[in-house]
Amino acid sequence: MSSPFWYLSPGKEVPHDITHPDRAQWKSLDDQGTEPLASRWPVLTIQLQAQLELPDLFATGSKRVISQRLRALIERFHVNAEYLPVKITNSDGSVLSETFSVLHPLERIDCIDFGTSDFDQYGSGANFIVARFRRLVFRPEAIGDRAVFRPQRYSAIFASEEFRETALREALDIKFYPPDGRSAAGSPAI
Repeated sequence: MSSPFWYLSPGKEVPHDITHPDRAQWKSLDDQGTEPLASRWPVLTIQLQAQLELPDLFATGSKRVISQRLRALIERFHVNAEYLPVKITNSDGSVLSETFSVLHPLERIDCIDFGTSDFDQYGSGANFIVARFRRLVFRPEAIGDRAVFRPQRYSAIFASEEFRETALREALDIKFYPPDGRSAAGSPAI
């Protein structure tokens, strides 16, 4: 049985650093919030630790850095997000790419059924944040027809089956994992 929603995961690990002058600005990005940041976002620099071909999606902490190809797909699906530009340099400082950006969703969806999900959390009461899920159950009616979304209280980004199929057809270098941890064709279990 196929999952209707999938973890949107990096294509591969990209060893990197945020360049020294940009670290404070980078850390100040509240990627859990939904406030638009583009008007005050400077182009920040990510320096690779080794030369490699970049995937269409890689992670730096809880932030997701995406290629122009993945951005175009996300835009075709009319995702409520903004794209914060980054410059990527090789370890010697030479510019590798200026076409990547941080994907910043502009909404958090209250779509997790916490009563039937099994998870570890930070904090208690109404202010908790999920650390990890052993069983994740969505409320599909809350997600609606969103192709890419970030739930409330959890930093992962998810995609619909339609988005996943399109990304696989277009051979984007990203991975998809089912939220229940079972392996999917082409995706190892989490």
